[in-house]
Amino acid sequence: MKQLFYDLETTGTKYWRNSIHQLSGMVVVDGEVKEEFNFHVQPNPKAEIEDEALQIAGVTKEQVMAYPPMWGVWEKLAGSAGSYGATPHDERL
Repeated sequence: MKQLFYDLETTGTKYWRNSIHQLSGMVVVDGEVKEEFNFHVQPNPKAEIEDEALQIAGVTKEQVMAYPPMWGVWEKLAGSAGSYGATPHDERL
């Protein structure tokens, strides 16, 4: 079975206003960690960025705005998760 575990750091706690700025996790296949990842992601330009959230993550607004855009990060993540082939129980990954 292939599993994707992930953790997000966001620009706040309001999913309708804030955005992701870091995506970390691992790909596990049949109980074995195949890959770990840690992507920094530029927040959505329309997102609210709360200073308290950035302080918890230890980053500044200038840093997160310089991260790569989500589209490129998504392509890397999808390629990573998809590179281990499907198993009979995980058609969705």
